[in-house]
Amino acid sequence: MILAKGRMEELFDHYGLTGKKRTYENLQSEIEMEAEIEARFALKQEEERIAALTEKEKMNEKKDQPLEPGAGESKESLPEPEMPEGYPQQPPTEKTESPVEETMTVDLDVAKSKPEEEENEPQDSKDGFGPLSWNIEASADGTETTVFSVSITNVSDAVLEGVVYDVQPLNEVISGGVGFGRGPSAMMLPPGGSGQFTVLSMGDAEGVMITLRGKGKTLATITAMSAHDTKKKNSKGEGQATFQGNFWDLKGNLSGTIILNINGRVVTGDLSGSYLDHEQNLTISASIKGEYDPEKAMVSCSFSGRATGKAKFEMPDQYDMETQNIDVDEIVSGSIRGIHGTGGLSGSWVGASSFIDLEGKWEAKPGSPGK
Repeated sequence: MILAKGRMEELFDHYGLTGKKRTYENLQSEIEMEAEIEARFALKQEEERIAALTEKEKMNEKKDQPLEPGAGESKESLPEPEMPEGYPQQPPTEKTESPVEETMTVDLDVAKSKPEEEENEPQDSKDGFGPLSWNIEASADGTETTVFSVSITNVSDAVLEGVVYDVQPLNEVISGGVGFGRGPSAMMLPPGGSGQFTVLSMGDAEGVMITLRGKGKTLATITAMSAHDTKKKNSKGEGQATFQGNFWDLKGNLSGTIILNINGRVVTGDLSGSYLDHEQNLTISASIKGEYDPEKAMVSCSFSGRATGKAKFEMPDQYDMETQNIDVDEIVSGSIRGIHGTGGLSGSWVGASSFIDLEGKWEAKPGSPGK
């Protein structure tokens, strides 16, 4: 779904950003700091795991290797009854030297293993320590939309369960937004496993910030810029966008096209269609005007116009007259409500004329008329 400003406000509250600190730059800094802390914690755990494995391997190697002269003899000769009482015993301090040497050796081995891990880090990963590497490609889909194709890979030794992703715009949007494309809502990635998904930026959204999480923890944060032109502004510096789509009534008698032009907070547009039932065959056209609320990503409009065509007029029985076909030219009016959702706008409408009351649905996607 498209993320409106309410999502940004929740994140500001989550990170304790108030007043002038409630900016995207401060929010991104907080998220990156949290990701870095978690990455360093994960690195520390990985180093401890490697140290334990290395120590275990060295202990196994020592068991397999022949005992050095003196070391084995001293341990075996101690319980021998034939040894003289004055035979010098092995000083207790010598028993503690071996673990110290092993610890030093393990530390050296861990230090040597770090460059090897860095050399194996995929080049397309933007995080030096996290469990995920990724690749992201941005391509324009028309003049108003960018599709981001994202591929992630688990580069850790553990299974990553319940991997989910969230997307936010990189700027305050007026006539655009971000949303989800194709891909699973949650993924399970075994070591070396990969997953793919797409997200969208539309209108004046300059880019996306994708946050990947697993079991409530941030695994990676990815940012990328939009490939379409996001600088469409009018003389007042307000965002502009055009949406075109269809509307229909719930009974299936009315259908047509709807065009909405959003200029900052002002909405204008047109709708046109046809109405057909057993009594009427009408053409409807109307103009639209209203407001757009960027904070709630909602449109609220009214429409008014005319319905023209033919209708059957049945005379009462006492007049003994045949049904008459009459010309119709009447006023129609109503209201339109909608929200900026996945891929565009959608909502409901109600309308009426002197003879009928109708209600229905509508949807419109970014694009100029005639596309």
